[in-house]
Formats: sequence, structure tokens, C-alpha cells
Amino acid sequence: MHRVPFNPHQRRELVALGLTDKMIEHIEVGALSTAREMLKRPPRNEDVRAELLQLQKKLTEAQHAIERLLEAPKEFAPLRYARSMLTAGQGRHVMGGIRLNESSKSLAAAIEVVGAGLAKVPAKPLRHRSADPYPVELIHDALQMGVLAERGEPDPDFMWPSASPTSPFRQMIGICYEAIDAPHADPERAIKAYLKKWTALHRYLAGQGLVTERLRKT
Repeated sequence: MHRVPFNPHQRRELVALGLTDKMIEHIEVGALSTAREMLKRPPRNEDVRAELLQLQKKLTEAQHAIERLLEAPKEFAPLRYARSMLTAGQGRHVMGGIRLNESSKSLAAAIEVVGAGLAKVPAKPLRHRSADPYPVELIHDALQMGVLAERGEPDPDFMWPSASPTSPFRQMIGICYEAIDAPHADPERAIKAYLKKWTALHRYLAGQGLVTERLRKT
């Protein structure tokens, strides 16, 4: 898996929060690359549509230019002479009573493909996945693996998940989002979504007697 390193300043901030080099390395290797790919902001639908419309326009202009050449009247000698320079198979020929030209046909097919692509572009803007809890879960899981590698045993109390702006967990997630360059993502919403999932799991495990019931306000 590709490693996404923290810069020196970010690393110092994480160390100040209590993370060791081994914990930081687990986050760099096990979480940041996947989280960054997931949080890349998709292009705006209107920009995608503009690109396809521009392509459609150029293809249509090219087809019209070929048709103009093929339909050149006798008195317009330059166009007729230019048409005679076309390679074999590029002149107008007749099949089943329909007058065809290979270049014009190909452009018509390309225009149709672009039109189909335009029809697939959603009319409404795509929703960004900034509130998805998965990137936060990736980071938390990687941190827990780092704790296990560092101490030889899990420590459920270390970096307890919390959405409080002053909590070490919230600060740690913010540093991670900064490291993966996700300026459009909203870590606070993602953390709150993750807390719902994590709290429900923790309560279930506590109910099964697998962990100590010790839920806090988040």
C-alpha cells in the first residue's frame, strides 16, 4: 500500500497528542492513502457537461466541413478539386440508395456516443462524501493497530473517539485530513457519523461481556 507521510509539523503535533513513531507509521501506511482517494472532490457536473458539449461541437463542425466538401457544386472548382484529393474510400458512394461517406459516418457515430455521454451526466450536483465515516474508521483502525504493535496489547482508552473540538481524537483526525489534502471534506461531520457506528458497536460488545461498559459523552 502506498505510504502518505505526515510533514514534520504534523508529525510533531501528533507526537504532542501522545502518538509514537510506530503509531504514526501505521496511520501513514494503513489509512491515509485510501482515505485520500475516497475524499478526492469530484469535478462539477456542469464542468463535465461543458467538456462534452465542446467535443460534440467540434465533431459536428468537422462533419459539416466534410459534407460541404462532398456536396461541392460544379462551379466551385477549389472544393471539387480538394474532394478529388481524398484517399480511396473517402468519396461519396451509394449503398441501398443511401449516399454514404466513411469519414462522415464515423463522425456521426462519434457525435452519437458523445450525446449518450451527455445524457448520463446528472442534472444535479454530485454529493461529496465528506460526511462518510469510513475515512475516520480507517484512521482509527490504523491507530489501534499501531497501539497494539507498540505496546503488545490493545488499549481501548487511548485516543477515545470524540467529536469535541478540544479532544485529542478530533485533533488527530483533523491533522490526518490536512495530511491527505482534503480541504473540501468535513472531518467533524465524518467523526459524528463514525461515533454513531462506533458507539453502537461498543454497546453491543459490552452487552456481550466482551468489553467493559464505559461509554462517554462524545
